[in-house]
Amino acid sequence: MLLTSLSEGSPTVIKEAIASKLPFVSVDVGDVKSWVDKIDFGIVVTNRKPATLADAAKDLIIRINDRETLDNNKCISKIDLENVSRRIKEIYDLTLS
Repeated sequence: MLLTSLSEGSPTVIKEAIASKLPFVSVDVGDVKSWVDKIDFGIVVTNRKPATLADAAKDLIIRINDRETLDNNKCISKIDLENVSRRIKEIYDLTLS
């Protein structure tokens, strides 16, 4: 998966890639770096040059056949909808109190 957005907050597509153990390359946007630090099948590049993106993708493409063995355990609980909903409710509760 390749993300080349100019602006993002917390891209859902990155979390979907992590949940499905899909290797990905992303530009440095939103909170992508914080997610990449927790897994070993994502790369954040520092520029949008086609050669940079292609080199990063080439480094990960060989991992596509190893998806079953890729580890997303450090992220999966943070992606879980119940946890996300609970965190949002906590923010509302803090804001309203």
